Amino acid sequence: MGGLTIPTPSPTPSPTLARPGPADPRQAVRRAPPPSGARAFRGLQVPLRIVAALATFCTALCLGNLFNGVNWWLWPCAGAVVVAAFVGELGQRLRITAAAMPLLFVVFGWIYVIPVAARGSADLAGAKLIPSGATFDALRALVDSATTDIRSLTVPVPERPGFLLLTVAGVFLIAALVDYIAISLTAPAVAGIPLLALLAVPAALVTRGVGLLAFIASCVSYLLLLFLSGRRGMARWARLPAAAAPRFRRVTGASGRRIGAVALVAALAVPLLIPRYSGFAHHHGGAGGGSATVIEPVVTLAQQLHQQNEEPLLTVRTNNPEYLRLTALEHFDGKRFTLGSLSAGSNARVSRGLPKVTGGTSIQVKQTITVEPTLRQRYLPLAYQPTAIVVSGDWRLSSRTFTIFSAKTDTSGATYTVTSQVATPSVDELRKQSAGELPSNVSPDIELPSGLPVEIARLTAKLTAGLTTEYDKTAAIQSYFRGPDYTYDLAGAPTGDDALLKFLITDKRGYCEQFAGAMVVLARQAGIPARVAVGFTPGVQQADGSWLVTNHDAHSWPEVWFPQAGWVRFEPTPRDASTSPPAYTTAPVDPRVTPAPSASATASASSTPSAAPTSAAASQSGGPTPAVTTNGSSSSSGLGAILAWGLGALAVVGLLLVPAGIRRRRRRRRLEAASSGDPQQAWREIVDTALDLGLDLAATLSPLRAVERLRATASGNHVMPQVSYDVFSDVARAEQLWRYAPAGDPTAGDPAADDRATDDRATDGRDLPDLASRMRVALRAWERSQGRKARLAALLLPRSLAAGLRGTGGGFSSDDSVETSAAH
Repeated sequence: MGGLTIPTPSPTPSPTLARPGPADPRQAVRRAPPPSGARAFRGLQVPLRIVAALATFCTALCLGNLFNGVNWWLWPCAGAVVVAAFVGELGQRLRITAAAMPLLFVVFGWIYVIPVAARGSADLAGAKLIPSGATFDALRALVDSATTDIRSLTVPVPERPGFLLLTVAGVFLIAALVDYIAISLTAPAVAGIPLLALLAVPAALVTRGVGLLAFIASCVSYLLLLFLSGRRGMARWARLPAAAAPRFRRVTGASGRRIGAVALVAALAVPLLIPRYSGFAHHHGGAGGGSATVIEPVVTLAQQLHQQNEEPLLTVRTNNPEYLRLTALEHFDGKRFTLGSLSAGSNARVSRGLPKVTGGTSIQVKQTITVEPTLRQRYLPLAYQPTAIVVSGDWRLSSRTFTIFSAKTDTSGATYTVTSQVATPSVDELRKQSAGELPSNVSPDIELPSGLPVEIARLTAKLTAGLTTEYDKTAAIQSYFRGPDYTYDLAGAPTGDDALLKFLITDKRGYCEQFAGAMVVLARQAGIPARVAVGFTPGVQQADGSWLVTNHDAHSWPEVWFPQAGWVRFEPTPRDASTSPPAYTTAPVDPRVTPAPSASATASASSTPSAAPTSAAASQSGGPTPAVTTNGSSSSSGLGAILAWGLGALAVVGLLLVPAGIRRRRRRRRLEAASSGDPQQAWREIVDTALDLGLDLAATLSPLRAVERLRATASGNHVMPQVSYDVFSDVARAEQLWRYAPAGDPTAGDPAADDRATDDRATDGRDLPDLASRMRVALRAWERSQGRKARLAALLLPRSLAAGLRGTGGGFSSDDSVETSAAH
């Protein structure tokens, strides 16, 4: 039987006691050499407060996808983190109690946040550091402005004073909480809660997520905080022997790294298995597939107008420049206009054609539109009302607002041609009255919520007094907004819950969003159907004849419904020449014109340009046209479902194989160490393999007795192979000698041990470098001898990994050897 050669020194005589002689100066104790770079780095004590501040700053980096730009928010937030760390250090140096630390954070937070937030804010320009009623009023106004911007803007949001105040104050609060919990309360694990709260903001609002690099930096910095605080906490209550301390640090460091790696992989992989809501819902039903439904569109009007840099968005070649309409907002909740849901089935694809304009005077406008890659919209900008379009992709028509949208693509980099019939009605045509009820697809555009301020009704009655036609009332309202009392001002728009009343009665300043929304409210108050259209003005003509549309051309305007002409554009915003009102809206008001209802007016109400073909299912059931939801393409949805399930299955398989990969890597590293002369690693691999196969070993067994126990435990067809027993016995003998033999001579004073060692040297002709290959053969044979269930459990759920994470192991883990070696 081949054995393992155990190198043992020759016997030496027993030492005799003698009085120590005089010290030899030549044998003086040498000064230890300076530590190498690696050792110096390992011995470097990084203050936990700096690590806590680093964790907060790295988590704050995850806010990057929320904002447009970096410098205006990142450096103030970095300063907030530094100030919070300084306050924590100051409190510690002054020996301030933990109960008084929150007050110190509040004082220094006020001193830092107020001057930073006052930068660029007219409300806080005169605010002083001493708290006063005026300062609190200015802060309240700034917070109200930020609240309004949060409701109206979408990410990435531009630089606004309200956003800066909330962001800097929030980051300072999180930094103070992390410092207070991790350092003052010595609970670094709990400090992850405020960090998680900060991380949840971009995770909930940004469809792109928080950013991979920022997320990894946040996780790593928090794990570093836990690791360092845990190690120093251990050092406070346990003093390890000098010989055992390095091994203990390696063991605990490896455990910490394993825990961090598993947690980080899980945090990155698990979200791939969770469905994300991207603003678009896909409903399935009926024969052959599902339809795409868009929920609540994102209106970026204010965001585009407030951007300082002018960016090109569209290039239009046309025979007649016109407004480019994206969609229309119908629902008013008393504060703002929203769209609601859009639905369109496969029969509403624009590739199947668009309905023709059947009533009213109009002109034909042809456009070739090229969209820049920076403009990502789910709605096609084009002149209203389109009658023919050539565009690639799955674009569909929603008949209610006549919006062309897509749930699968966007406008980025698109080029398409469109033909539209733009309404150019005459004044006489618009002054004709309608008899009968409004069509069902127009009725919602006359609704107003209850509880509107009575001043709005009074203003409407004043503007429309003595006027009898819907056209004259609408023209009078438009003329009022374009009069000298109102001013176009991007920075002066009122905010808050009563913003509409402020704009109409007191402030009378704002931009297109306020002008269009206010006119629609007054028109509905007068009983006239109206809605808010969102899009762009025609832009600026270039030298080659094309029209360039930029982000500063973003615009909104009212659309008013007339039975003879359909939806007609009005323009109350007095911005510049680009927002001049159409000629048919500026006719002199004639209150004496009161034409009688005609039969043709009633007939035309059912054939307005807003009517669109419904699905076959809706026609048969007699259902209304506003919510057209029919079957979509089964092939595209089926392919997407197969791809999604495939990616999910791959992610699941990858997660299941992560423990197996870690376990195989550990075995490979141990066997490499064994081949270089370290049989202890080979023994640890035997113990862990036994644990994975479900064979527990008592910690009181010696290595040789443990191998005998493993051999005796097997029964039936699962007997340990002889080749495995031979190798395991050699490794156990080497491990046992390393543990229990005296440091000077493992066989001195024990003739029996000397005979065994001599027999081992005589029977073993192999060297240590061959141990790795012998171990691979032995382990493979042992695993194959076990049952299929045991092998599968050892592969997918290795118990040795869980034991390592708990700091425990089999009967002969590395932790046991630390104590033994320290004792020797």
